Amino acid sequence: MPSVIVIGLDAAEVSLVRRFMAEGGMPTLASLAERGFMCSLSSVGDLGAEAVWPSFLYGVQPGKHGLFGSYQIRPGTLDVGPTEAHQNPHHPFYAEAQRDPPRTIVLDVPKSYAYPSDRNVCLVAWGAHAARATGASHPPGLLPRVVRDVGRYPLPLLAQEDDVHDLSYYRDLRRRLLDGVGARERLHRYFLEREPSDLFITVFGETHVAGHRFWHFMDEGHPWHDASAPAELKTAIRDVYAAVDAAVGDLVRCLSDDVTVLVVSVHGMTANYNAQELLPRFIERYCGVDDSTSKRPLASRLVAGGALALRSLVPPAVRARVKQRVSGPLRQRFRSQYLKALWGWDRWPEMRVFCTPTEDHGYIRVNLKGREPQGLVEPGTEYDELLSALTEELLSLRDLESGRPVIGSVLRPQEKYPGPAAPCMPDLVVHWAPGMPIRGLRSARFGDIERAPRLQHRSGLHQPDGFLVSAGPSVVQVARPMDAHILDLAPTILRLLGRPVPPHLDGSVIAHIVPDRREARQHAET
Repeated sequence: MPSVIVIGLDAAEVSLVRRFMAEGGMPTLASLAERGFMCSLSSVGDLGAEAVWPSFLYGVQPGKHGLFGSYQIRPGTLDVGPTEAHQNPHHPFYAEAQRDPPRTIVLDVPKSYAYPSDRNVCLVAWGAHAARATGASHPPGLLPRVVRDVGRYPLPLLAQEDDVHDLSYYRDLRRRLLDGVGARERLHRYFLEREPSDLFITVFGETHVAGHRFWHFMDEGHPWHDASAPAELKTAIRDVYAAVDAAVGDLVRCLSDDVTVLVVSVHGMTANYNAQELLPRFIERYCGVDDSTSKRPLASRLVAGGALALRSLVPPAVRARVKQRVSGPLRQRFRSQYLKALWGWDRWPEMRVFCTPTEDHGYIRVNLKGREPQGLVEPGTEYDELLSALTEELLSLRDLESGRPVIGSVLRPQEKYPGPAAPCMPDLVVHWAPGMPIRGLRSARFGDIERAPRLQHRSGLHQPDGFLVSAGPSVVQVARPMDAHILDLAPTILRLLGRPVPPHLDGSVIAHIVPDRREARQHAET
C-alpha cells in the first residue's frame, strides 16, 4: 500500500470543480477537502500547456527542462520538429532522491516517458490525452500484460483530437470517455493488487478531453453553442467530472487511513477564443513580407505547401480514419510540414521576427544574430527595442467587430524562466484576451486581417491555474489555505515520503501538508 497517492485530473477547471462540489456533483473531492483542504495551484501555463506536466514531473521550471511545445524550433536552425519527453537533462523527481528512492507506480502522466529504473513501474500513453507516441512501459513487457489483463483504453488516443464536429462523433466521444473512466478504475485495481509501492501517481485524461471538445455545448455564450443540441452533450463535461469523482472515491476507499491523498490539476480550461492563425499573418505584415519573398529551396516549399494543401482537401472524417493507420514517425513528419506551412516557415529567413507553431498562446521569435542561421537582429539594444516596439503594437490590436483589445498581455518568457533551455523559448508569448470571440485583427498601421469561420476544432482551451485537494494524517485542516505552485508538489511529496529534497528542485514544501504542524500553523490563514 502506498504512503502517498497523487491523482491527477488533467486540465480539470477549478471554477467548474468548485461549482460541482457545491452542487453535490463531486462528493468525493468535497469530502477530501473537508477532511483536509483545497487551494489554487498556479503553474507555468503562461508559457504553454505543454510545459506544465514536465514541470511537475521533473520539479523544475521550463528554463531548465526545455519542454514547452508539442513542436519546437530546433536549436541552431529554423526548422520545427516534435519534442520528446526524454529530451531533457532531468530525471523524474521521484528518481532524484539520493537516499533510498521511493518505489513508484506512474500511470499515464502526460508528456512523460517510461523512465528505466528498478525502483519504478511506468505506463505511458495507455490512455493519456492526445499522446503523439505509441504506448510504452517500464519494464518493457508491462504494457502487453496490461492490455491482456485490463484491456485497451476505449478511445483511440488520436481520436480524441479528430477535427470532426457532427453530433454522432460527439455522442460517441462522450460514451468512450465515460467508458475510459471505468477502464481506468480497473487499471488502478490491477496495480494496487499486484505492485507494492511507496508512491502511486495516476492521471485521469478524460477531464482534459471533455473540456476541449464539449465546452461549447455547456457554454451558452460560446459562438459554437447550439441550443438545440442533445441534453447529454450539454451536460457532458459535468458527467465526465462526476464519473471521475466517483472513480477517485473508489480508489481512495481502497487505501488505508495513513495514506496521504493529493488530487491535483496542474492547469485548467476555459472558452477558446484565441486567433492563432491570424498572428503569423500580422507578423508578416509587420515585417513587410509576402509570398514572393521566400528564399527557401523550391523542394522544401513544395513539401510543406503540399502538406497544407492535402490536409485542406481531405475531409475531416477521412483524415481521422487515416491517421489511426499511419505510423507515429510518419505522422509526426507530416504534422511538422503542415505546421511549418501554416505558420509561414518559408518566409522566416527574411523576417526580423516570426511566429512558431503553438496551440494556446502566440509564440514570437526574433531572428537573432548568433542564435538563428543568418540572423538579422543584433543582440542587445536592437533586440530590446524591437521587442518593446512589437509589444506595444500587439497591445494596440483591436477586434474587427467589437473594437476591444484582442491581446490580454505579452510575456517575455526567457526573463521569467531563465536557464540553459531559455534560448529555445520564444522571445514573446502573446496571451489572447479572455471572454470574447475574435472576429479579426485591426491595426491602425497594418490594416485589417479577417478571420475565416471555425478553423479550430477545440471550443475549450487551457488556462494556467489548477487546484490541489489534500487529505491525510499529516495534513492540516485549513479553511483558507495559502495558494501553492505546481513546482511545490515534488518537494512536498518527497518530504512526505521521508526523503531529502534535492537542491536543484525549484519549489518549496507546502506547509499545510508536511508533518511539521508548527510550520503549517504559521503559514495558515485564519
